[in-house]
Amino acid sequence: MFLHKLMKMSGVLRGALAVCLFVPFMGTAAAQTTLNGLTHDSADGNHSHASAGTAEVGGFEGSEIVRGMSEFDISALTGPVASATLRFSVSALAGCCGQGPFSGTVEVVAYVGNNAANVSDFSAPATATLGTFSTAGATVGQVFNLDVTSALNAAIASSDVSFGVRLARSPESSANEALSFNNFQLVLPAAPIAAPTPVPTVSQWGLMILSALLALFAIGQMRRMRR
Repeated sequence: MFLHKLMKMSGVLRGALAVCLFVPFMGTAAAQTTLNGLTHDSADGNHSHASAGTAEVGGFEGSEIVRGMSEFDISALTGPVASATLRFSVSALAGCCGQGPFSGTVEVVAYVGNNAANVSDFSAPATATLGTFSTAGATVGQVFNLDVTSALNAAIASSDVSFGVRLARSPESSANEALSFNNFQLVLPAAPIAAPTPVPTVSQWGLMILSALLALFAIGQMRRMRR
C-alpha cells in the first residue's frame, strides 16, 4: 500500500514539475508599416499648381494639363514584400485655381522617382500601370486603394530608392476641371515581431525546485524499499 501511494505521489510530482517547466509559445505579432509619400503636382511639366502635399489632377482654362504625383522612399526595402497597397484620398472636388470637378476616369502609373518634388515628374517614363478609378460621385475624404505589389517588387529588384506614382485624367483634357488628392501612403506588412519568451517568476522557480527535491526524495524512498 505504501509503495502504491509513493508511486502515485511521484507521478503527481513529476506532473507538477512538467507543468512548471512548460513555457507557452506566444507566437508572433503581425503588424503593418506605412510609408508616407512626398506629394506634389505638375502643370505641363514646367510649374506646379497646388501646395506641397496635394496632387491636383485635371486641366486649367483650356490651356494646361495637370498631373499629380507622390514618391515613396523605399531605400530601406531590401527584399520583396508580400503585399503593397497604395492608399490616398480626395482632398477637394476642385483644383487650386477655381476649376470645378470632373466625372471621369483617372489612371495611375508607376515611375522611377528620386524622393524630390520635381515638375519634370510630369513626363517621367511609366514603368507600370497600377490601375484606374472613377471620379463619378466622388466625395471629400473618400479613400482609394490600389494593389501595387508587383510594381513595387519590381522597383525593389531594380534597386530603386524611390517608388513614384502619377495620377492623370484619362483621356486627358485641358478643360477647366480638376480634383485634388492627398494622404498618399504605401501600406506594407511589417516583418513578424517575435513575442518575448516568458521568464519564470520567483514563486515559479521555488515551486520548480521544491518539486524537483520532492521527486528526488520519492525516488530515494522507492530505492530503499526495494533493498
